[in-house]
Order: sequence, then C-alpha cells, then structure tokens
Amino acid sequence: MTATLFLQATATAFLSSVLILLALLFGRCLKQRHFSVIPGPPLASYLTGNLLQFYAPDATNFHREITRKYGSVIRLGGLLGESQLLISDEHAASNILVKEHHIYEETSIFLVSNTLIHGPGLLSTIGSAHSRQRRLMNPVFSTGNMRHLTPVFHKVTSELLNLLLPAVEQGPREIDMNDWLGRLALDAIGQAGFGYNFNALSDTSPYSKAVKEFFPLYAQMQLFLPLLPWLTKIGPPRFRRFVAERLPSTPLHNLLEMTDIMSSTSKEILNTRLAFLDEKKAWDSEGPKDIFTILLKANMSTEGKDHLSDEELMAQINVLVFAAMDTTSTALSRILYLLSIHSDAQETLRKELIEARGESDPSYEDIMALPFLDAICKETMRLYPPITMLARTTREDTVLRLGKMIRLADGNSTDQIQIPRGTDVHVNLSKVNANPDLWGEDADEWKPERWLSPLPASVTGARIGGVYSHLLTFSGGRRACIGFKFAELEMKVVLFHLIPVLQFSPGSKGILWRYGGLTTPSVAFDAKVQLPLLVQKV
Repeated sequence: MTATLFLQATATAFLSSVLILLALLFGRCLKQRHFSVIPGPPLASYLTGNLLQFYAPDATNFHREITRKYGSVIRLGGLLGESQLLISDEHAASNILVKEHHIYEETSIFLVSNTLIHGPGLLSTIGSAHSRQRRLMNPVFSTGNMRHLTPVFHKVTSELLNLLLPAVEQGPREIDMNDWLGRLALDAIGQAGFGYNFNALSDTSPYSKAVKEFFPLYAQMQLFLPLLPWLTKIGPPRFRRFVAERLPSTPLHNLLEMTDIMSSTSKEILNTRLAFLDEKKAWDSEGPKDIFTILLKANMSTEGKDHLSDEELMAQINVLVFAAMDTTSTALSRILYLLSIHSDAQETLRKELIEARGESDPSYEDIMALPFLDAICKETMRLYPPITMLARTTREDTVLRLGKMIRLADGNSTDQIQIPRGTDVHVNLSKVNANPDLWGEDADEWKPERWLSPLPASVTGARIGGVYSHLLTFSGGRRACIGFKFAELEMKVVLFHLIPVLQFSPGSKGILWRYGGLTTPSVAFDAKVQLPLLVQKV
C-alpha cells in the first residue's frame, strides 16, 4: 500500500511539473510575441524549434549561415514555440557578459546539470555563493603562482616528448595528437593543480577515459536538457537515480558512471591533500605550490561564511579538471592542426623557438616574451575559441542595447531589443571575435602576424570587456574563465617543446570539427574525437 501511494504521489508530482512547465512556456511565448519581427530561420519543428539544428554536430555551418543571412541579432525557435536569441553584436555581447551580468545569469539547465555533475562549484553557483567562491579562488591563479607552476608544465611536456620521439624514430607516422594532448592536459592539471599524478600519459585510467568522453556524451543529451530543471524536482535524489538507471538510454547510463568515477577521484584528492596539510612541512615556504594546496591553505585561514565546505572543495576539483583538460587540449589540437596546414607559420614559429632555447628550460617571463608564439596562440583563440557559444537567461524584463541598428522583418530598424524575463540568449563568441567592423575585411582569416603590430583602434576602442586580449574567448565579467593564465601558459610551454623537434603535417584523413559544448576534431564518418596528424622528426 505504501509503495502504491508513493508511486501515485510521484506520478502526481511529475504531471504537476509538466503542467507547470507547459504553463510557463505558454506565458513566455505570449510575452515574446514581439520577437516575431526579429529576423531568423524558419522553424524546423514546432516541438523543438531550431534546437536540433543549433546543437547538431555540424551546427557550426548552421551558425555561420544564419548569421550571414539574418545578421547580428537572430530569433531562434526553442521548445514548444518559445523564442531564443542569438547575439553576435559586440556591444550587446559586452552588456550581457560584463556590464549587465546581474540580469543575464547562467541558464537553469547549465546550473542544474553542473550541480549534478560537479557539485556546488564555480560553474553551478550564482550570486553571493559564486562571489564567495570566486573571492577565495582568484588569488590562486595569480601571475606569481603561474611562475611557480612553469617547471611542472616543462616536466609533463618533456614526458610527452619522450613518448612521441621513439614513435617517429624510423620515419613519419600518423598519430592521434588530440589523444596525447588530452592525456598531457590531465597530467598537467593533476600535478600543477592538485599535486596528484593521474598517470594519463603512461596509462589510460578510468578517470581520464571518463573526462575525455564526457563532452561528446553530454552533447547527445542536449535535446533533453531543457527538462532537467523540472525533472530534478521530482522525488528525492535516490529515487531519481533509481529511475535514471532504468531508463533505456545508454548515453545517460554512461554519464552516470562517469560522474561516479569523477566524484570518487575528487574525494580521494581532497582527502590526500588534507592529510598532507596535517604535516608541518606542508606549511614551509618551500612547500608544495600546486593550485589546490594553495586554495586549501587559504580556506583554512578563512572563517565564517567565506569558508568553503568539503563538498564545495570537491566541486572545485571537478570544475578545474574539466576547465583545464578538454578546453586546453582542444585549443592545442586546433593550433597543431592549423600549423600542419600552414607550414610557413610552423617554420617561422620553429625558428623563433629554436633561437630561444638555452641550457635550461625558460622561465615564465621568457615564455611569455616570445612574440610569434604569442601571436599563434592569440590568433587561434580569436578565430577558433574552444567554446563558441555562451548561453544566458534573463532574470528580469530588460532592454538589450545594440552597437548597430538592425533591420526588422516589418521594415523598421532598431538599436535595442525588449527581452522578457526567462528568455534564453546565446552569445556567439566566435563571431564577436571575428567581427569585420573591428578586425577588418580579413577578420575571418587566420593571420598570426596581425598580432605583431599594434591592434587597430577599432579593436582596442571597442572595450568589449574580455579578460584575454580584447577577445571574448575566455568570456568577461564575474564569470570569466578563472584559469585563462593557466591555459595560456600550458599551451605555450607545450608548443615550445614540441615544435622545435617535431614537424606536423596533415594526415591521410580529412579533419572535421564537430560542435557539442566544445568544438572538437574528428574524421569523416567517425564521431570519435581524434586528430590524426602526420608526425616526423625535424
């Protein structure tokens, strides 16, 4: 009888949630009626709008085409007739991400999914909770700490090189560089981030496999993510887990398994570092300089509401791993791919790096002072940000002001858009970064040399508010990427070691870049994330 009542109550809760969701969607559609004059593609489906096109593996082509056709403000169809906006106007993007960040918050889907995956960390908190965590973590990524971590990046990259050189000793060989760069990135964040060795370069651990395969699996669930905030309100967590394990969805089951692996590993890292801090030597001036140990020391010196709980600390581990592994390895993969098809740029970079080599590994300052290396990284991050879209939800009715007038479907023009509360807004980072009004007619071309001269006044004067080189690649404002200096240093150290001794050329298979949270490399007719390049000794 008790079980029957429980099932009845659960069914009632589920139906109530569905009805509430439908009512909210209907109300939102009414408030969004004026969006009908905003140009946009026709609905592919009333049920899913344009979402299947927007999140498809080849969606980059769709994004490019609709931006070319409809301009810098585009209406997209969401679920059940609701409207969403796609923004590539740089002034509007700056308002959304920086100046009016309190109005445009992370979407409920993003917050709930990151809470389920990582716990209550930087990616899944907003408002005062996010500010509290950020306040404690910002100093950890200072330039001073990056100086201390530079030798770790040299060490890990040397380990990779010692594995690659024997593989090409007998001649050129096709190697999946994305796989090796992912392993390197995991070992780098393990050692530099937590004083922990994942041994990803020497072995494929369950943890490294889980992290690497997570984003492609997550992308397969995109269509169902809008339901997530409502589904998490049905019954207690144990019941939801029970139901999820019995749903006929292989991607969902794999995600659950991966989340369990990541959670147990994070707990192990936290307990190991806390135990280490019980030893007096851990507090010596010559003690460990890894990011997490510095964070733990700062947290132990913090009292009251600013003190992070163990659950929050575990969540930061997961966040740092994801932020440092997949995004950095994807960025490095893109750089190697571009160098493989631009042999002149590869040779110019090689010459600069060979001339900079000495008897010992270069310092942080030496690495950062190499102009063409810097230009290669900046131009790649400008044109090909690993994450091309950022989504936000309006927390109140607002007016979004644009940098340029847009022409509406009714023939009128406007430089502002009224947006009701609860509207999802997507910022097209790659398009903002490649705006020809700022960067010139060659904005869509990969030209590292543009960074060797002073940037145009149109770029420096735009004041977009990005934390990295007048770009939105690492976002801006209070939710900007906290570890962008870490990522930049890692990319430069890896290239410093690889390019002087290895030559990269296109492999036998054409490379496709698939959209799915991250824009990752693959080959035709194979969804596996991979970057096969022809590698040989210089």
